[in-house]
Amino acid sequence: MGTRRLAHRSFRGAVAAVLLLAVTGMTGCGGSGGGGHVTPWTVPIDGSRPTDPVLGDGAVYVAYELDGHQGRVIAMEADSGKVRWSASVPGVGSGTKPVLAGRTLVVNNTDAVYALNTATGEVRWKYEAGVYGGIGQPGVIGQTVVFGTAPGGLQAVDLATGKDKGTFGKGDSYDFPPIGHDGLIIAVGAESTGVVAFDATSFQERWRSKVDSEPQLPPSVMQDVLYVNTGSSGVYALDARTGSEKWHAKLHAESKEQPLVGNGSVFIGGGQSDKLYALDTVSGMVRWKVDVTGFAHDAAEIIAAGAGDTVYAGNGSRTLLVIDPDHGTVKGRIALSGEPVSGLAAAGNAVYVVLRPPTGTFQLTAIDGHAPATSQHPTNGAG
Repeated sequence: MGTRRLAHRSFRGAVAAVLLLAVTGMTGCGGSGGGGHVTPWTVPIDGSRPTDPVLGDGAVYVAYELDGHQGRVIAMEADSGKVRWSASVPGVGSGTKPVLAGRTLVVNNTDAVYALNTATGEVRWKYEAGVYGGIGQPGVIGQTVVFGTAPGGLQAVDLATGKDKGTFGKGDSYDFPPIGHDGLIIAVGAESTGVVAFDATSFQERWRSKVDSEPQLPPSVMQDVLYVNTGSSGVYALDARTGSEKWHAKLHAESKEQPLVGNGSVFIGGGQSDKLYALDTVSGMVRWKVDVTGFAHDAAEIIAAGAGDTVYAGNGSRTLLVIDPDHGTVKGRIALSGEPVSGLAAAGNAVYVVLRPPTGTFQLTAIDGHAPATSQHPTNGAG
């Protein structure tokens, strides 16, 4: 596997250089199916290197590391912060991310994939990599879990049982979670691979599209168009059915998350700047850009999640800008109790993020996104 990329990704939890987004109706690395109205709450995390929060089935899920290659996955009630369950899963934490599929939560470490019951945290099945080890982040396409394996290729297992459904794409390295669209499994690999689509039933390759540099996590898809962030080489729009290029925006955007798509725009952050860009989904032209200031860092790492009717943007400081997604105007600010060290998950007016306050103890925090002008001091919702 591409251990260098996984190691860089997992380092994010220790770096407070982050841009956070959340917009209604958007696709990307966000969550849905939970939240709505929320009274602010916070829950301490008794470990390190927490993942981005994931929303669904009325709960918010976070995985994190414990000492001795141990790990934990927690499920908190999204509206109150009360503990739904806590499950021990070895080796989980930053560098991976839970994946929600109905009533199943899929998590992984470098050696195995686990399926947990979202109601109880019980392990439904475990798929081990075998003697060589090495597992990339999983994606769920229909009733199939797909993930990269070492020394190369993709593995498919049944979502309900964890039973082997086949291997394909051998010879290529896939660290990031594949996505599904219109009967296809779409994955990004190393620089020599680009973007590849396989038939979701036969696993036969359907198309392959080369891009100028290594893709930065999986693409986002909306209305048969894939939006692929390649970092220093910019953002590509590809026809999801054929892989043909629609446009290429040569924007230096070293984001570490999927592009965020909605409101006719692709939202992306500049890796070597402090600007948030909105690109037109049809042409790739810049619709607007906003300066995001507050943290002294020349390479803010951009992460994104979709929900709410507003863009929330920051760069590691204790303030989120509240931005109109259509015009790029700043409508207000939300003060945070610590530095954000994760992406956002959001639904309705509820926004969820992992913060690191001055004490240094990570906290999963729920924020009322409808109160942008005041500092929010959430109460401890554990119990």
